[in-house]
Formats: sequence, structure tokens, C-alpha cells
Amino acid sequence: MRPPLSALWGERDTVVESLLASRLALLETIRPGCTVTVVPNAGHWLPYEEPDTVNHHLLGILEQEGDMHA
Repeated sequence: MRPPLSALWGERDTVVESLLASRLALLETIRPGCTVTVVPNAGHWLPYEEPDTVNHHLLGILEQEGDMHA
């Protein structure tokens, strides 16, 4: 069983900093076609900085998951 994999990062996440590109590449290696979104001008506290964007993406993930089980 291979559950879906999704990632959401802030473009200016200071915890990840210069490693963001390599982390995104690693996710693509682990799970080709996974859903990865980088939010422009957002940092590490993405749900607080861009709650509408995070909610939109989470709802999209849940909708995709629901479609897979329909």
C-alpha cells in the first residue's frame, strides 16, 4: 500500500533555508508525482502566515483522498 504523499513549504522557511531544493528533489525520488507546493514569501510558520493558502491546499488533498476511495 502506498498512501499519497503531499508537502507544503514556505519559500522562506529559515529551518530549511538552502536545503529546500534538495528536500523537494528527495520527495520526488521517494514518491514520483507527489504533490509538493512551495508558498511564495512565507516562512516556517506557514499555517500562521498563510492560513487561507494552507487550508485551501489541505482541502484539496482531502478531496483527492476522497476521490481515491469513491
